Amino acid sequence: MAKVITKAEFTRYKRQLFVKALKDFWRQYKRRKMGLVGLFILVLFAAMGLAAPVIALYDPLVEKVFVEPTVPPEWMRWISPAHRDLPRAEFYALNPRDAKVEKGGIAPEALKFSGAEHSLIAYENPTDASGISWISLSHTIDYPYKTLKTFVVRFDIDVENLQEYDVFEGKGLRVRLSLFIRDERGGREYDILIDKHKHWILRSERRGLKIYSTEMELRRLHELPTGVELAERIFRSAGKYALVLNVTIHDAGAIKLDRAKALTIRISPINFEIKGMLHGLLGTNYMSQDVWSQFVHGIRISFTVGLLVAATVLLIGVVLGLIAGYKGGTIDRSLIGIFDTIILMPILPIILLTIMILKEPHIYLIIFIIALFSWPWLARYVRSWTYSLKERAFVESAKVIGASDTYIMFKYVLPQMAPLMVYYVTIIIPSAILTEAALSLLGFGDPRAPSWGKMIEGAWHHGALAAGAWWWVAPPVIGLIALAMGFVFIGFTLDEIVNPRLRRR
Repeated sequence: MAKVITKAEFTRYKRQLFVKALKDFWRQYKRRKMGLVGLFILVLFAAMGLAAPVIALYDPLVEKVFVEPTVPPEWMRWISPAHRDLPRAEFYALNPRDAKVEKGGIAPEALKFSGAEHSLIAYENPTDASGISWISLSHTIDYPYKTLKTFVVRFDIDVENLQEYDVFEGKGLRVRLSLFIRDERGGREYDILIDKHKHWILRSERRGLKIYSTEMELRRLHELPTGVELAERIFRSAGKYALVLNVTIHDAGAIKLDRAKALTIRISPINFEIKGMLHGLLGTNYMSQDVWSQFVHGIRISFTVGLLVAATVLLIGVVLGLIAGYKGGTIDRSLIGIFDTIILMPILPIILLTIMILKEPHIYLIIFIIALFSWPWLARYVRSWTYSLKERAFVESAKVIGASDTYIMFKYVLPQMAPLMVYYVTIIIPSAILTEAALSLLGFGDPRAPSWGKMIEGAWHHGALAAGAWWWVAPPVIGLIALAMGFVFIGFTLDEIVNPRLRRR
């Protein structure tokens, strides 16, 4: 008597067959170097894409790095002597309490300096002697690099109890600021506080000063020729430089006999910031944005585009191809007419026109448009396979036991086409990725998506090639080629495994 197999035993047997099939597939796959290379590329890019929030330190679209635009990668200094002495981004917090303090003028004893985090200058003149008193805070910077293009100076100054100057009586107090950089070797001084920053303080107020070395008023003040920056003129080589802040108090005497409270001036730490000329793994673009962050986030966009397009194409193409091939007759003729119409349509102009009408489409809309014009080819292949499979004995047996057409199509016919669908997926994914990149390169991509095509478009329109900024152009181009070839290598390998006739090559 034949042994009755339980459902659990049958399920276990099917699982064992599936595991054995997987092991046999991997045994054949790992013999093919092309497939291993493609798998390595895909795993590498997938890992980088998943880790993008961790390994990308900056927002790829918004955040700017405190370096010059279009600067090369940091590691260039190890292989190129010309980049060895270029400055990295440096931030000096010059605390007034650590400054060299000098006082002078008509009443230097009236000036009291208190060194603290926000240092305090107090002025109180009990003798009411009119004249000028000044205090100078000097900070030495040991600059280690050969050159410099841009620096920024920021600090806050808070003036309280300033008896406003009365122009009619010629009485009261005025405070004047001056800020300059001195080359300690030659003693030459460069004034960096211009009229825009209001040298004079005529009333009690809090003021935040932010001075860029590239401001046009500074260029005119120092009569710089075209192409020469003030920072380059000041920091000509490594050495010691002094940043000097002078606070001058013009005392014309008290307006009233009883002078007000002592004048107080609070000064925050002075931040002297040097814009770097080398940055990170892949440098920066024309907006001083980190190219590495854009590159790894572009991986996520590419995988999203490729996988979603492939899923949409499979869903539409397989379903309609099965129906057309299995049903035949009028349904088949109607559907094949739709397939051929879409295939013969000029797809690229239609996609461009659609995106132009929508102006700024979202990345998911672009994915849908690409998928909408990509499924007919798969549908035709599925239809042809279905025609040949529906006459097989296993389909006739299913009909005899009363299985419905839908059940037969998806339970018996569809699994037989798994090799075709796997191979087609490995072809449609790189095609979709390259199509999205092409649309972005033409300016029709999603401006909010940091895709590789958008990176190439930005490099093309902002002179990366003319400037020799290969670190901006090469990563997205190489990424597109490598990712596409990875999928193609895997596709060829899968086709070779599932199609025995190709093994004789």
